[in-house]
Amino acid sequence: MYAMRMFATPFFVALIAALVSGCSDGRPPKAPMTGRLTLQGKPLTNVVVNIVPEDLSFGAYGLPDEDGYFRVVSSNGDDGVVLGTHKVFVGELEKNVENPVLPKLLGAERMRYASYEKTDMTVDVKKGQNELVIDLK
Repeated sequence: MYAMRMFATPFFVALIAALVSGCSDGRPPKAPMTGRLTLQGKPLTNVVVNIVPEDLSFGAYGLPDEDGYFRVVSSNGDDGVVLGTHKVFVGELEKNVENPVLPKLLGAERMRYASYEKTDMTVDVKKGQNELVIDLK
């Protein structure tokens, strides 16, 4: 009986601690997000959709397929986006300083969507499934 009490006490202490803490791993809560990126109604591909919180932590991104649809993953590869308000901007898949793609794709009037500092696109990520539909006009 004494041996059972010795085993049971640490087990129940650990169980209670896990229940009280919510089994948190210390990372902020995230929610799943999918979306679609278009340019004047047509799918925009070969770019990356960046979703970055205002405090610049725990960013996420999506890679549009041939129809412009994407699933967002965090910078560490997990599904989802940290809850809260984020800036949204479009980036190049590969940086090519000599021949950048975005100015040709977006045109000069839309280049503000290619910069964290200049974009005015934001999304408020909430618990549950989130949908981000972007049509650059």
